[in-house]
Amino acid sequence: MIKHGSPYKDGKSAGWGDGRPLAKTDSPVAVLTGKHTASGGEAVAVAFRGRPDTRFFGEQTSGVPTGNMPYHLSDGAVLVLTEVKDADRTGRAYDAPIPPDVEIIKDPRPVARHRDEVLQAAQSWLLQHGGCRRP
Repeated sequence: MIKHGSPYKDGKSAGWGDGRPLAKTDSPVAVLTGKHTASGGEAVAVAFRGRPDTRFFGEQTSGVPTGNMPYHLSDGAVLVLTEVKDADRTGRAYDAPIPPDVEIIKDPRPVARHRDEVLQAAQSWLLQHGGCRRP
């Protein structure tokens, strides 16, 4: 549970934050994803879904934005079941690859790796917004 901007478990502070509400920001956010964005990385991407002034750049994610639970069986085997789907701030649940707003398929050739089109597209979008400036 989040209370005054800090996480709590069983009614006790998790020890993060100082109990004051987090500062609200209207800064734009660019989220970069690719085919190797999986599991926990997808959970982070989902956390930004539905946020105003946020765009996703790159390739669709791996497709496992879910939570698993291991069950230990009497014969020593472990059965792992997917029991949770990640959900964004609007309540939409995800259980498949997450597509970006701006799809950019990376060129796998070594020479092409010197240019990161995904990063360039995200930077260009961010620079179009007030409050962002070139370093």
